[in-house]
Amino acid sequence: MESGHKFVDKEIGKREDAEETQTTPPTGIFPKTGRDEYLDSFIDTFSKLPINYHNTKQNLSRREKKLLEELKNNPSIILKEADKGGGIVIMDKTFYREKVLEQLNDNDYYTKRRKNNDKSTIRKIKKLVVEYSESLTDNKIAYLCDFTPKEANFYGLPKIHKSNTIQTAVKHQNRKYIESPNPIDLLL
Repeated sequence: MESGHKFVDKEIGKREDAEETQTTPPTGIFPKTGRDEYLDSFIDTFSKLPINYHNTKQNLSRREKKLLEELKNNPSIILKEADKGGGIVIMDKTFYREKVLEQLNDNDYYTKRRKNNDKSTIRKIKKLVVEYSESLTDNKIAYLCDFTPKEANFYGLPKIHKSNTIQTAVKHQNRKYIESPNPIDLLL
């Protein structure tokens, strides 16, 4: 299955800022120094803070941990993070699969691929890299050419904020955990 794609700007080799584009390889967790004195000061201070890995306190009781482990190992349910709001959704696995298939069968957004085009795409990328090699650094050429493509895993996060059924249940159930078995208007 494939969805919409974003492509690199066709004018990429002609721009003055071509060095900072989508082809720039990841540099690490901290930005380069010298861009902002306050940011540099913050990073310097933050990196010197002591990190105590041993004084962590559990936020779950033993009973809660045991129950969570039982939920994780239950083959008939699936645990997913809600799309927004940071909630956890426990869903019947069959219902979740039905919702995933419903989404994947929506031809407005997804189309079935007849074959895997990875090799063809890699050849096209390498051809473009050769064509524009004078505009690319060795590091960028390696970043663009030296990789093994991986198939993406499809998953859907429940959009509980868009479900009227769930919103109604939230209003009527004054509890920490809301029950709304298999809401038909749930989107992934």
